[in-house]
This record gives sequence, C-alpha cells and structure tokens, in this order.
Amino acid sequence: MQAVTPVRTLVAFVLLGALSGCTSQPNDPCEPGRQAAARGDPASAIALWETESSDPTPKEKLRAVWSCLRSSGLAANDVEAARWIVSAAERTGGRAELYAGMLYASGAGVPRDLGTARVILNRALMHSRRDAEQMLDVLDATEANATR
Repeated sequence: MQAVTPVRTLVAFVLLGALSGCTSQPNDPCEPGRQAAARGDPASAIALWETESSDPTPKEKLRAVWSCLRSSGLAANDVEAARWIVSAAERTGGRAELYAGMLYASGAGVPRDLGTARVILNRALMHSRRDAEQMLDVLDATEANATR
C-alpha cells in the first residue's frame, strides 16, 4: 500500500473541489458578490461584480455581472443568468432593472420583448438615470429602424 503524500492529498482535494462544482477560490474577484447574493442581497452582489469591468459602459458592466454569475456557480447557463438578473430587478430594482431591460431588448437569455424592455428601462430611470436614458435612446433607434 502506498503512503498518501501531502501533494497527492492536495491534488485530490483540488480535483474533488472542481468535480463537485465548487467554484469559489480565495482570490476569485467574483467571490464577494457571490457571498452577497448568498446573503440575499442581489443589489450588493451586482455592485460588487460591476467593479470587475474596466469599461464603464452598461454593456461591459452587464458582461462583468454575467460572467461573475456564471463563474460563481449561481447560473449554469445564459438562461439562468438572465433569470437571476430579472428576479433581482423584480425584488430590488436598482441596476438590476437596467440590466433586465437590456436583456429583454437584446433577447439575451430571455425572449426578445421591446415592450417589456421599455417598461423596465423606464423604471430603471429612478436608479440609473443616465444609463437608462442611453439604453432607451438605443431602444428608440432600434424600433425606428424596424419600422422603416
């Protein structure tokens, strides 16, 4: 019988963690947001995940939130990530409303619905005025192009 070395133990521990779906790493930049989400605070989770974007545009901040949802194990796919964001928008409003409106406008993870996007983006004006106005302008341009 072979003796179990510390290296083998470490390798087994890492492999078991990876296979069990555990995605939390000590230096994972998404971990503080995952913890906030686990505490039932999606608004704080989103705010923490947004900081992972070096680009201040809503599209890139949404991309950072989306990525952290996936890497944190809170969403296994795009539909689950969209569902998490839409649920956060319904419960807490805030930036989640902006992102939910963007998802409905683009059809990312949810059925594309410009009417729903407009309603949600109008609610987002209370929390993220400048960004929501920009997204509504994009929505206006999209609808204008569709009617031509």
